[in-house]
Amino acid sequence: MGAASRATGGVKGIAIGHTVVANGQDALAVGTNSQAQFQGSAFGRLANAAATSATALGNQATASGESSVAAGDAANAKSEASIAIGKNATVEREKGIAIGEGATATTNSSNAIAIGVSSVSNGTNSTAIGTNARGGYVDSVALGTNANASNFQTISIGKDTVNGAISGTAIGAGASIGGWADNAIAIGTGATVDGASGSAKRQ
Repeated sequence: MGAASRATGGVKGIAIGHTVVANGQDALAVGTNSQAQFQGSAFGRLANAAATSATALGNQATASGESSVAAGDAANAKSEASIAIGKNATVEREKGIAIGEGATATTNSSNAIAIGVSSVSNGTNSTAIGTNARGGYVDSVALGTNANASNFQTISIGKDTVNGAISGTAIGAGASIGGWADNAIAIGTGATVDGASGSAKRQ
């Protein structure tokens, strides 16, 4: 329905708008230049549900992984079962989640979670929650504004926490663990550990 729109490749496809393509059974595309594949749904200008059962909602939203969801202006869910919600939110690998403007689960990070404006998860099973939070390696966890967990199994909780040690735990605003302090623990505002396997606690 609409100029140059078409439903092709199967039954029960629906195409509504100018130059819209619903390509496959039960595909649904609504909006100028939107496209949907088999059992996919696309709503919005240039929205593209490019894989089976994918859902794209919003201007230039793209869901190109099977069963993926992209919602928001230019949101991009690139892999199977991935979810990208928010302007320019991007998920590169399978089963990742990115929520918030500019949130990203990178190419290094299957099963990763990034929630918050400009948050980044950059390792398999990594988690980053908070504005500019960084889960920088496998199984890392960063919670809080500017929190940074940049090594294997590191945990950073609190605003501006920095943790570069394997299996280190930094908790409290500005708490910090250096890159050579593996297994170290820093707890409290501004607590710092630089040496190997040390601990620091500040009230």
